[in-house]
Amino acid sequence: MSLTLISHFYNESFLLPYFLRHHVPMFDQGVMINHASTDDSVDIIRRLAPGWEIVDTALECFDAERNDREVESHEKRFPDTWKLVLNTTEFVLHPDLRGFIRHHEGNNASCIWMKDFAIVDTIAEQHEDVTDAPLWTQREHGFDAHSVRSRMIHRWECGEYALGRHSSHRWRKGLELLNDQLVLAWYGWSPMSRCRPRKLQIQDRIPATDKAWRRGAEHIQTPESLQAEFEKFAA
Repeated sequence: MSLTLISHFYNESFLLPYFLRHHVPMFDQGVMINHASTDDSVDIIRRLAPGWEIVDTALECFDAERNDREVESHEKRFPDTWKLVLNTTEFVLHPDLRGFIRHHEGNNASCIWMKDFAIVDTIAEQHEDVTDAPLWTQREHGFDAHSVRSRMIHRWECGEYALGRHSSHRWRKGLELLNDQLVLAWYGWSPMSRCRPRKLQIQDRIPATDKAWRRGAEHIQTPESLQAEFEKFAA
């Protein structure tokens, strides 16, 4: 049994060290898709995940639909592995992922959806920075996302994802598939001292068509609207 992690990144020099230190020991191989980063993200990956691939995206901008199809093209390169696609803000929490997957593989499972939680700073800690310790040991305030942000680990050729990859045309998640022993923590609103610039930077790479359809709406923000949305979740 082999485990493959695929992710895409754009100027993630803050989150990548946390993401890689957490996930590299859990997976046999990884593919990191670079969306024209201009910071030291590539050097961080080379240092912390020296055996993982870094590939340049074929996309000229961050088109949500085409991004999902590009991710699937990389999944197809690993037909005999369990595959998981994550954003850099997402962390899989389980003490023995390999043993967990092996158990379900023995029961003929081909797909497992994760129980998802959104991590949100409190109002009081929104300006506080974090240390190099694992993020999940420093920030744990948030809420049950009720499968809206769930991710799927699977052993199909590809995930056949609906837009955003939180669902699949092949097998939509449901209560019978959601396994609360496997947790996904989404650091979309934490730590806010670092989230603010991250959320605002990507909108320059979102095409006009996606903006018109409000795809990736959480990134199409002003500093003021972003703060208002954060306070709504933090309340």
